[in-house]
Amino acid sequence: MAPAFANALWLLLALPQWYFESVILLFANPGYALQPLAVLPAAGAVCLVAGIILALVRGRPRLLLLFALPVVLGEWLVATAGFFRGQFKTGSEWLLLPFLAVVVALVLFLVIRARGARLPAILLGAFGLTYALLGSFIAGMAFTDVWL
Repeated sequence: MAPAFANALWLLLALPQWYFESVILLFANPGYALQPLAVLPAAGAVCLVAGIILALVRGRPRLLLLFALPVVLGEWLVATAGFFRGQFKTGSEWLLLPFLAVVVALVLFLVIRARGARLPAILLGAFGLTYALLGSFIAGMAFTDVWL
């Protein structure tokens, strides 16, 4: 397998692991509660569980599919960053900031359109935003190949 595809596959599979691992890290080490990179994904994971439960209770399972879009976009960005790993010598903000703006606009649109299920939509939107935010953070490191 070509290195670019291997990097893309690695980041595609690593993002969900790193995202949901933050919940375990918070319980294993309470000192992580002061780290935004641990708290935001953990809060998003809690919002995901609550949003799924509320969407199912209110009889809106299709709502779950719509809020998969920000997750798919985050995975797409991370896979693209893995494919182009180390190709950017300077910052990649010019790509990441418009990506985040599109995700925010998409989530706002989905929340506004979710009549009768606004609370589950807000919770699922918070999950999608935190997932895309972590994805853009990882993509920024991958594009420049400068890791924390």
